[in-house]
Amino acid sequence: MKAVRVFDFKQIQLLTCDDSTLKVIPGLNDDINVKSQFAGYKAAAINVPAETSLPAFWFACRDRFPQLSSIALRYLSVPTNSVDAERSVYKR
Repeated sequence: MKAVRVFDFKQIQLLTCDDSTLKVIPGLNDDINVKSQFAGYKAAAINVPAETSLPAFWFACRDRFPQLSSIALRYLSVPTNSVDAERSVYKR
């Protein structure tokens, strides 16, 4: 899901992000509070040290960006897998 890349503070400056970006991320509602959190996150992402991990960043920002951090931590906790689903099932 490409839209979730906005939760990576290392990529946020490279992406074109506007209000329509928030609409395609499941779980985020389109209210003024989320929009203001998103604007604050984009501004804060510039000053994050490169060695900071994504989960550590979002965990630290959970009070500042409560709705965004909740969704970000949920999406970032999904394990990645490059194996096709059919191949990952053990067959005897």
